[in-house]
Amino acid sequence: MLKQTASMTLAFAFLAAIACSSSSNGGKAAGAGGDDGGDTGSGSGSVKSYCAASCEKSHGCDKKVDVQTCTNDCKNDFAAVGPKLRDDFLGSITSCFEKEDCVSVLGDKALDSCTAEAVAELAPSKEGSSFCTDYEAAIEKCDGTFVKADCLNQAKTFNDDSLKEAEACLEKTCSDIDDC
Repeated sequence: MLKQTASMTLAFAFLAAIACSSSSNGGKAAGAGGDDGGDTGSGSGSVKSYCAASCEKSHGCDKKVDVQTCTNDCKNDFAAVGPKLRDDFLGSITSCFEKEDCVSVLGDKALDSCTAEAVAELAPSKEGSSFCTDYEAAIEKCDGTFVKADCLNQAKTFNDDSLKEAEACLEKTCSDIDDC
């Protein structure tokens, strides 16, 4: 039986990852993810752009931050989750982070603020809404607790392909859903 509540552990991977990385932590930027496997996505909605912009900003605030090392660390730290995120979500975080003041950037508050702002701006995709409906049914089948608003808020940060992959997990037995 599913023992934990369904407060969308799938999306916490991103939020936990960005919370564990900061511009004051060995020169790492508070990053958003991997690089989609290469040089693809140089627009403001890519992980590559986010990492470059956040590291440039961090360097502008603290000259001890090496931009190249910071950018590489950022991309490496989030290689797994970055390609799963929506481009408009990453673009919004990047744009916001570039506008933050150095006190917020160096105090590790800019990314949290920008992430919250980006989440608030997004609407869930049709796939996100469908995923949450199906996730709710799976959780109820397993006698779990489900908060649909939490699911929608977190599902809207992920791209449709990632949500389709996650949806396939919902067909598993109750004890295997979380592991998937």
